[in-house]
Amino acid sequence: MGHRRRRAAGIRGWFTGALLKDAGPAFVSIVGIGLVTYLATWIGWFRSDGAYDRHWAEQHPGEGIGWLPASLRSLWEYHRSAYAFHTGLDSPHTYASPAWQWLILGRPTSYYYEAEHAAACGAQKCSEAILNVGNPLIWWTGAAALVLLILWWILRRDWRVGPSCWWWPSAGCRGSPTPTARCSTSTPCPSCRG
Repeated sequence: MGHRRRRAAGIRGWFTGALLKDAGPAFVSIVGIGLVTYLATWIGWFRSDGAYDRHWAEQHPGEGIGWLPASLRSLWEYHRSAYAFHTGLDSPHTYASPAWQWLILGRPTSYYYEAEHAAACGAQKCSEAILNVGNPLIWWTGAAALVLLILWWILRRDWRVGPSCWWWPSAGCRGSPTPTARCSTSTPCPSCRG
C-alpha cells in the first residue's frame, strides 16, 4: 500500500510504514535495475580483451576497491580516470566546444584525431577522425520543444511544466561521453589522451 493510501485510510505511522515497506523495494527497483541496465551497456567492453583499461585490475593487484571482481574494478578505474581527466581539463585549446554550442550542434565532440604526414591513403596528407555528431532533427526539435515548455511555464504558470524545462539541460551536462563527466569546455574521450 502506498504512503498516500495509508495516510488517506487514517493509518497511524503511515510514514514509517511507507519507509519500511515501500522504500526498500522502490530503491531496488529503481537503483538496482538502473545499475544492471547500465552494466549491460558495457557488455562489449567486458567481452573485449583490448578495451581501454579492461585489464587494469590484473595489472594493479590490491589497488582500487578490493571487494569488487577484477572486471568491475577495472570498469571503476576507467570511470575514475575519465572523471579525473574531465574535471582536470581546464587549459584552452583550439578545438574547445563552449557549452552554448552544444544545443545548436556548433562543434562536435572529437573522440579521436590523427594526422598522418606520410600518407597511406595516396594523398600528401591524411587524417582520421571520430566525432560525436548529433542528429539535427532530434536536437533542434527538442530545442524548440524546450522553448515552448519554458513559455508555457512562464505564461500559464503551470507548476507541472517547470521540472520538464530543466531535465534537458541537466541531461546534457550528464550525458557526456562518461556518465560522471561535468560540464566543461570540451569533452574528449580519456582513451584518446595518447
